[in-house]
Amino acid sequence: MRKPTLISGSVLKMKKKTLILDADERQSRELSAVLEDGGYHATAFHALPDLQEYIGDHDSLAVILDLDTVLLNNRTIRALAVENPGLYLLGVSKERFHPELKDAISHYLYVCINKPSDPEEFRDELFYWLKTIDEDA
Repeated sequence: MRKPTLISGSVLKMKKKTLILDADERQSRELSAVLEDGGYHATAFHALPDLQEYIGDHDSLAVILDLDTVLLNNRTIRALAVENPGLYLLGVSKERFHPELKDAISHYLYVCINKPSDPEEFRDELFYWLKTIDEDA
């Protein structure tokens, strides 16, 4: 198990980054700020090719895929998972169901988190899954 690094007294930081793929720049900045406040390094991307290029050159722990803003399909998510076997893929969406992504959600996404109207509830669930991933890695 990876040992967390203590930064500035009491904030624990993961050594690997959490990446965000979200076409909405404002929304990705907000999510990055939430992650940073929670002690996670975050880097946001607004297009899949930019994310793929970055992943090839950097060691990252997880990618948060916004299924509402980025056009993804089963094949794209599968390729991302197969090409990066140690990378955890998390989906986030306001929609409860994505029948067009059924295969990807059941086989390649570690978890798909519903964005509830309560931001604190979303934050708590996201941090729960990231903590679980960090402990598994």
